[in-house]
Formats: sequence, C-alpha cells, structure tokens
Amino acid sequence: ANIKPNENHNIRLIASRAYQGSFIFPTFVDFSVAPGISYVPNKQLNPASIDLYELGYRYKISNMLNLDVSLFLQEGFNYASVLASNYLLGTNVGTNLQVNNLPLKARQTGVT
Repeated sequence: ANIKPNENHNIRLIASRAYQGSFIFPTFVDFSVAPGISYVPNKQLNPASIDLYELGYRYKISNMLNLDVSLFLQEGFNYASVLASNYLLGTNVGTNLQVNNLPLKARQTGVT
C-alpha cells in the first residue's frame, strides 16, 4: 500500500514473499558419483523462500532533497544443503548424497 496524504509525505507498507526457483539437479538427477557413493534426488524438496515486511516514510524537504526512512523485517526459510547418509551393504559401507531442507530460519531486521 502506498499512502500519500499530500505532495510532501508518502507512507508505504509492503508485505511480499519470494521463492528460489527449483533446479533439475537436486530434484530429479539420480547418479553414481563413485563406487559406493550415490546421489539420490529429492522430489519433496521445498524451494527456499523469503518473506519481507517493510514500513517506510518519505518526506520531500525540497525539490532536490528527500528524507526516506524504512523499517524492515525479512525471514528466510527452507534453506537446503547436501546431506550424506551411510548405509551398510554386506560388509561394505556406502554413502547416499541428497539435497534436503534444513530446519533453519534466518531473520534480519533493520532501519535504513
């Protein structure tokens, strides 16, 4: 929302969400890296996302000078990383590599 009570004052409110696009490799590619090491796709992988909230105020001091202040909060989630899991096949140990979502959230707040 953008509220402009008069020519010199502007208030803005923003709420948005952005997603990282999916990639073919972590979701669908299945291959052997080396003997005993395999990459396993993850079709349940969720895309990384960021929610952004912002409250801003702009004051037009003159035709050549503005004061602009913003308060913001941004939260990221569904980050992913390659995780390894070992398995025993007879007397041999094998490793599966897979991209998985991490139980991690990142929060950033600030004033500009």
